[in-house]
Amino acid sequence: MYNRNDKLTMLMGSIGLILVLAFGNVHEGLSQDVVNAYENVQLEEKMASKEAIQAFAYMDKPLAIQDIKVPREQLTLAAGSRYALEVTGLIDWDKQIDLTAHPDMMYTSSDENLAVVKNGHITILGTGITGDQVIITCTYQNISQDIHIRVKQSLADTVIVDKEGRSIITNYEAVDALVNKERGLPSDYVPSDLVEPDVPFSFSGDDEKRNMRKEAAIALEKMFDAAKEESLHLAAASGYRSYYRQKCLHHYKINQDGNKATQRISAEPGYSEHQTGLAMDITCRSVGLKLKEKFGQEPEGIWVEENAHRFGFIIRYPQDMEGVTGYKYEPWHLRYLGENLAKLVYDSGLTYEEFLETY
Repeated sequence: MYNRNDKLTMLMGSIGLILVLAFGNVHEGLSQDVVNAYENVQLEEKMASKEAIQAFAYMDKPLAIQDIKVPREQLTLAAGSRYALEVTGLIDWDKQIDLTAHPDMMYTSSDENLAVVKNGHITILGTGITGDQVIITCTYQNISQDIHIRVKQSLADTVIVDKEGRSIITNYEAVDALVNKERGLPSDYVPSDLVEPDVPFSFSGDDEKRNMRKEAAIALEKMFDAAKEESLHLAAASGYRSYYRQKCLHHYKINQDGNKATQRISAEPGYSEHQTGLAMDITCRSVGLKLKEKFGQEPEGIWVEENAHRFGFIIRYPQDMEGVTGYKYEPWHLRYLGENLAKLVYDSGLTYEEFLETY
């Protein structure tokens, strides 16, 4: 028969068997989702390990890149803005890898005076104006992808409200700056590059209104010379006006014509394009060297309307567009934008406000 120790051993064995069977039943009763989750974790760990090995392998041999991609091939950016590059490479086993900062990745700009690439960002330089275009080429080995960029000023991002409640633009030195009744200039702004263009004037004597910014003055000289070659003789009448001069002129007009009439023809101080140094009123002898609507019907005025854009100017306040520009028709008022932008505005048939909203 069994002694006491044998009985105890048998009892413990029976208890162990019962426990094994019990735990087995518990395991069988576990949710299949829990089991699957456990298996998925194990699989993900294996995959992560595999990808880590593959990534490490990239460091030792050239990537077998089939193609490279960028999120957007067409961009519109403002002068002074930065855009984070993202270049993705498609490798031969149908997986993607970020190539943006890869040492073999090369970036070139079609115009480094307009845009540069540095530290993974495209920067549009402050010299860029609306209408400018540049191409950034991303190259890995012998595979390239172009990013086409056009520059456009942001109207919302270039205006602030000062402590007096005036809406003041922040890009007042830009050639494409929009100045109108809602977008003014700092009262103390004076362009630093004012010069007197070498053209005939409708008046004699020294006066600040002879001046324009240098780039605009050179363009005005070219336009006057071109008109002269066709026996059309233009005269400059009024260019740069300081904030103080515009204030005096505006008050004079109000006293003479009343406030309502003045608002159609004269800007409030700080809201005149003349303060930018980029505007010039012109005339001719057939209208008595005055600023009259009839100028637009004269041979000189017709020629200016059809050719001013070739030299970087637009007629800023076109006929029948007072509801948009805020001013009645002024065929004599020219605004310099640069040749490229002026042509775009001219070809569009829009006012400058409309063009900037739709471009």
